Amino acid sequence: MTRVREKYVPKGMTAARWAPIADMTRDVVMRCADVSAYEAGQLMVVVARYFDHQTHIAGLPLDPTVLLRRDIVVAYGNHLSATTAMTDATIGTYRSRLLRVADANIGHLQPTSRMPGFRGADGSTPYSDAEVHILRAWVDYQPSEVNRVDFNLLLALCLGAGLRNGEALRVNASHVTVDDEGVLIEVTGDKPRTVPVLAEWEGVIADIASAAWKPDMFLFRPTRAVRTPKVLSDMLHKAPNKPFAINVQRLRATWIVTHLSAETPVQALMDAAGIETLGALGRFYDHVPPMEARTARSALTMRARAEGCRASHSGRPLRAVDDE
Repeated sequence: MTRVREKYVPKGMTAARWAPIADMTRDVVMRCADVSAYEAGQLMVVVARYFDHQTHIAGLPLDPTVLLRRDIVVAYGNHLSATTAMTDATIGTYRSRLLRVADANIGHLQPTSRMPGFRGADGSTPYSDAEVHILRAWVDYQPSEVNRVDFNLLLALCLGAGLRNGEALRVNASHVTVDDEGVLIEVTGDKPRTVPVLAEWEGVIADIASAAWKPDMFLFRPTRAVRTPKVLSDMLHKAPNKPFAINVQRLRATWIVTHLSAETPVQALMDAAGIETLGALGRFYDHVPPMEARTARSALTMRARAEGCRASHSGRPLRAVDDE
């Protein structure tokens, strides 16, 4: 087994890409107990490709406590499913081998849970926290400054404000308001509204809006000649080194689920999202973590509200008292 690890060099990988990950690849495979030389070779193949992709393309740190997290491994499987011709069975084999290595190295650091399958995600499926982290890293490692600005703005408008395709393209500098409470975007089109931007994305939008030469200048690719939604779909289709399929619907779904999970008042969310019926939110609730029983009970009894009412009536009776 030791001989296999020391002699192994991934096919098709340059020495410059293999050298930084070689020692860690060997180390994590070495920690897998009771594996034959043949099994070690199989693990080396999968782990080498995985580490290469996650560090050189996705931009994650060369740290096994990050790379071998179960959610990161799942995101990689989703990437393979969306961007390659590999079958679900093959992807499942890759994932099981990676999880075997993960359990041998950092199994004590992460919970055990059933892994989801590789079914195609629809527009109401949000990106996981791990996938959002990968998207941020992917933006940072874009080959040009233009790409970094474009894709960072796309994430800010869709993950930070839940804008649809056409809405994101129509935003210009005059539509952005920065005040003491944060950043607001005035959305134009069929569903006009004002959307408060999530705090973590405020800086991106505020900086680009303030840099505009004139108020009616588009934030997104201001010099573009084409103004149809096709601009975004073409840009995403041609984007280099995508870690997995990226679409605006799922970015918007992530924003909606983030608010539902944070217990944002439903009516406020519907107004900000441009959603007219409560039923339109139903498909997103499948992705909201369940509320703790104690929190749910308190909410359903409206205990905080009742205690506030009692406090406001303290010192005086709640109903008439007969004189004796």
